[in-house]
Amino acid sequence: MKGWCSVQARTPRTVATLERNFEQTSAYYVLEEVARELIRTTSLLGRTNRELQRKVRQVGPSPLELS
Repeated sequence: MKGWCSVQARTPRTVATLERNFEQTSAYYVLEEVARELIRTTSLLGRTNRELQRKVRQVGPSPLELS
């Protein structure tokens, strides 16, 4: 309980929302990971940018970055 009090002291509005809407908030975690990603990213542009960043990390540095 000590850790929860620490979180509550740092982010009281977040904790209040979680306590008030726990069932609605926790329902998000029941979904498959793909569905959670689609729900989490409401902005198409933001989701596209994150997907590009993920692909760039998978490929690695370009020859220009290595020189």
